[in-house]
Amino acid sequence: MAYRSTKEKGNARVIARQLYIKKGLSLEDIHQQTGETLKTLRAWRNLGEWDILRDNAYNPELERLRRLRDNLFDRIEAQFTDGKLPHTEIGLLVKVDSMIARHNAKAEGQVPEIVLAALELLIDELHEHNPDLLKALVPYLKGHGKRIFRGELADILK
Repeated sequence: MAYRSTKEKGNARVIARQLYIKKGLSLEDIHQQTGETLKTLRAWRNLGEWDILRDNAYNPELERLRRLRDNLFDRIEAQFTDGKLPHTEIGLLVKVDSMIARHNAKAEGQVPEIVLAALELLIDELHEHNPDLLKALVPYLKGHGKRIFRGELADILK
C-alpha cells in the first residue's frame, strides 16, 4: 500500500468511525466502501470502543418501546373519552414503563465507558492535530478519568 500521511490515516479513521457508528454499517461494508483492510478496521473499532458508541448512538429497541408507550397513552385516552376503564392498557403501560426504566438504568451504567471512549477519540485527534493543546489537557484528563469511574461524573460536569 502506498504511504499515507498521519492526517490521511486520521481522516480515513474518522470516516470509517462515522460509517460504523452513525450508519450502522458492518466492517465488511466499510472495507468495501473505503478500501481499508479488515484488520485495520477491527483495530480501530476495538481501540476506539466503537461498539459502545454505536450501541448508545441509536437504539431501535428503546425507540420501539417509546412508540408503544405513546400508542398505549393514546388508547387509554380514547377509552377514558368513551367512558370506559382501560385496565388492560394500563397494565401494559406499567410493563412498558418498567422495560424502559431497565433499559435506561443499563445505559446509565455504561456512562463512564462512553465518556472515556469519547475522551480517547478526543486525545487521538489532539495528538494528530494539536499536540500543544493535548499537553495542556493531560493533567486535567488524568484526574477526571479516575473520578468518572468512581461515578462522580455529575460532579465533574457542574
